[in-house]
Amino acid sequence: MSTTKIIDVSKYQGTIDYDKVKKEGKIDAVILRSSIGTSTDDKFYEYVDGFKKAGIPIVGIYHFSHAVNESDVMKEASLAMSNAEKAGLDKKTIIFFDFEYESIDVFKTKATPTKDVVSSLAVKFCSAIRSAGYVSGIYFNPDFYNNWFNKDALANNIKWLADWRGSRSLECDIWQYGTATIPGIQNKVDVNESYIFDFSKEEKIESISKPASKPSPKKSNEEVAKDVIAGKYGNGEDRKKKLKEAGYDYDAVQSIVNKLVAPKQETKPKKSNEEVAKDVIKGLYGNGEDRKKKLADEGYDYNAVQSIVNKLVNTGSNSKTNVAPAQSRDNSLTGGYVVTASALNMRYTPGLLTNTNVIRVLNKGQVVQNYGYYSTIGGVKWLYVAFGSETGYVDSRYVTKK
Repeated sequence: MSTTKIIDVSKYQGTIDYDKVKKEGKIDAVILRSSIGTSTDDKFYEYVDGFKKAGIPIVGIYHFSHAVNESDVMKEASLAMSNAEKAGLDKKTIIFFDFEYESIDVFKTKATPTKDVVSSLAVKFCSAIRSAGYVSGIYFNPDFYNNWFNKDALANNIKWLADWRGSRSLECDIWQYGTATIPGIQNKVDVNESYIFDFSKEEKIESISKPASKPSPKKSNEEVAKDVIAGKYGNGEDRKKKLKEAGYDYDAVQSIVNKLVAPKQETKPKKSNEEVAKDVIKGLYGNGEDRKKKLADEGYDYNAVQSIVNKLVNTGSNSKTNVAPAQSRDNSLTGGYVVTASALNMRYTPGLLTNTNVIRVLNKGQVVQNYGYYSTIGGVKWLYVAFGSETGYVDSRYVTKK
């Protein structure tokens, strides 16, 4: 199977010269953003028409979810399918469920998100897509794979992995590996490799683009793990075969089995969360995934500690800090920006690198919005951005425009 180069496009890519993309872009196909929350992407139908006329295959569309419950997610699935139908896309089109950090932030304004709830939303969305005859898919990064999606939620779906660290860290059908400038497209686009299409034959590989249906598991992985321990699934390759035939993810079940049968070794934290949060601010626990691992290894709750860290760096000396006004504006900067650093501080004052000047810590993959305003400090462009209800400055060197 040859590797296919695919770009994914939303309204943030701006004006597109489709013929130039066709002649000079060196791409095979495109995935378009259909919608976000309850709204259709402003340029969806324009882009569909343009790419069709240029003869560039549209292999999929994605919906950026803001759902918090089953009712929400079913409305979102209906919107995505309605857009596909109105745009004249056939049933071979993959419709992806896209649930990201912004989705989590929206969820938190209404309820408390959990791994089971997020997984349930993905399953409901994708089941509705498949029931209507389309191909379903899920977009995820390693963090969401490990912390927000149960492995069962990914079953029977095209797997679209976003991992910009230089190599594929997980099994996937499509790998989003970074951004690039494509001739004919105004702004940078995300670029992907796919392993499920063969455009040398000018057709999709049907047997691969639609994953074979698997038996629907009747029990949770935790329940099956207990059955495994009770001897109902045998051992070794026999166990693996039986679990697979029953529709279960062997690795996920075996991981639970290992935890259940392993001797319990409690790691007792030696300090309070407040004390550890101060150590985190001092830099003793690093950043991003490294920080998360070190805290977990010492028996601390990462989310609880990080929450205290955020409060401490946000309050500073307990005096309220106002965000500095932007010095300049360039309308071409307007758009969404993806954080590329493992952890990036949003600051009240651009260029002031102190703990008391931090509004919040942004994680890799989160998206901020800029409306053209910025300040230049020491030759570095600091973008004035919005993240949820908060505004502040981020160093432009550690974000990439969508």
